[in-house]
Amino acid sequence: EWVSVDVMVYSVTFDVRQGVATAQLFVAADDLLTLPTTTRSGYTFDGWYTTPSAAAGNGKLFNDEAFGAKDNLVLYANWIANKYEIVFDIEEGITGVVHGDKTEVTFNQKFTLPVPSSEEGTFLGWFSGPCGSGYQVADAAGASVKNYNVAGNTLVYPFFEIGTLEYVMQPDGTYAVKQGPNIKKTYDVIIPETYEGIQVTAVLENA
Repeated sequence: EWVSVDVMVYSVTFDVRQGVATAQLFVAADDLLTLPTTTRSGYTFDGWYTTPSAAAGNGKLFNDEAFGAKDNLVLYANWIANKYEIVFDIEEGITGVVHGDKTEVTFNQKFTLPVPSSEEGTFLGWFSGPCGSGYQVADAAGASVKNYNVAGNTLVYPFFEIGTLEYVMQPDGTYAVKQGPNIKKTYDVIIPETYEGIQVTAVLENA
């Protein structure tokens, strides 16, 4: 004789919090659990918690081997930001920073880099490519232009102004640029995003 048994099935939903999505589970009471893992660029996965803010919000690390809840369950991924290194490429004649020196940074956090000096020009900031090419990483004070967003180490180059441009303060408190006395000595002219910590927003006519 067949006996009818009602089995309650519950869902386990995974809020990956900007990580790679993972499939929902459907389980019954006392079912064995195999929790998935997920990934997120720039971060290390730290497990599934019962609240979005993990232990900081009195959440509990969920590591039950069997499903013991009596309702649907939502688990939240917790992430630890990775640490990386910014490495300095320094040419001869530049002081204050040694070639190959490194600064440790945390993903998605602001950072400060050292300020080098050179008798040949004024330091305008650190860039991802030589001679001010690529994108600006830090300004003339060494402050990061934005939070660190590279999931790996970064090589940076100092950029010095050698008289190719002149900077003119505008009424709105930003700088405009025009030709400097050494403009003809430079093949490629890079206009920085900032000068002395102030935005450069315009190129003057005939510059």
